[in-house]
Amino acid sequence: MDKADYPRDLRTDAIERIVAKGNALVPLCASSLEYSVGCLLGNVDEAVAAQFLHSYSNFVRESWAGEILGELLPKKYVTLGHSLLAEGRETERGETAAVNASVQLLRERYINRLSHRLRRRRFRNDLLVVNGNGGIVSSRKVAAEAAKATKATMSGPSSGVMAVALSGPLVGMPALISYYIVGTSTDVALIDIAEPSVSDATELE
Repeated sequence: MDKADYPRDLRTDAIERIVAKGNALVPLCASSLEYSVGCLLGNVDEAVAAQFLHSYSNFVRESWAGEILGELLPKKYVTLGHSLLAEGRETERGETAAVNASVQLLRERYINRLSHRLRRRRFRNDLLVVNGNGGIVSSRKVAAEAAKATKATMSGPSSGVMAVALSGPLVGMPALISYYIVGTSTDVALIDIAEPSVSDATELE
């Protein structure tokens, strides 16, 4: 992760080690985790992210750490890296967890505020939110699943891709290249026989 975005005084360590195959080498020391979190208490405002090196192959320890963090920080949001990206790519997993911890409360507040205003205007239908994979989910579930805020990342570009995939065949063009451009990003997608290509990774700059 970029140390400039996550300075040392906002990061801490825990005594624990699971090897790549998932075998426990050093057990999680709960007291060391509690001490480390105690050192961060003055700097943690709203959320915290936890990532263990090989939690993608064995997430038991990371889940336990999440429970401890939930007890020590009852009013904070806790993100666990394996719950978002259970793959053996430490940097990507850590970045995803950190981004999630940064935006989850903001997104929940926004969704709740928007839902409240719509209800005041007598909107009685379910408010739906687009995910980054092009699917949709109820806003009530979005607000509840604080640990998965990053699922909505890139929802704008994915919406454009799904719209092109749907409308292309209607005008006799099932094979297309979609081009989505807004003020902060440009995204291109290949659509073949009305099916958009799919990737399990993206890059944010």
